[in-house]
Amino acid sequence: MCACGRRLLPGDKCVPISKEATNQIVIPKSQQQRAIDLAHEGHQGIVKTKALLRSKVYFPGIDRMAEQTVNQCIACQANTPEKHVEPLQMTDLPPGPWQLISADFCGPLPNGQYLFCLMDDYSRFYFTEPVTN
Repeated sequence: MCACGRRLLPGDKCVPISKEATNQIVIPKSQQQRAIDLAHEGHQGIVKTKALLRSKVYFPGIDRMAEQTVNQCIACQANTPEKHVEPLQMTDLPPGPWQLISADFCGPLPNGQYLFCLMDDYSRFYFTEPVTN
């Protein structure tokens, strides 16, 4: 830090910063990966790792470096659920109406009843009937 309240990078000119960031430590290039690794030690994900880093230290490219480290972490990859969506499977169209039907119960409804739902798979015509048991 220079006396004017600006962040001083090693071998560079002063870089203006906000008033809130005056107590961040400027990390030299040789120690940047170590700072990232220490912040990521708890395997808390990208958002929390970057928030911890931003609150304590500064160096150019801090966000990109943190994202790369977390994305390459094998422990994080193993514990992160994949957002894999199975493709929809279409059923074959029956040869004619009412030759294949689908039935299901929906509920319970707020009044305690269920709905018996019946649908013709050819025309997609459906009807419902409320049932009590």
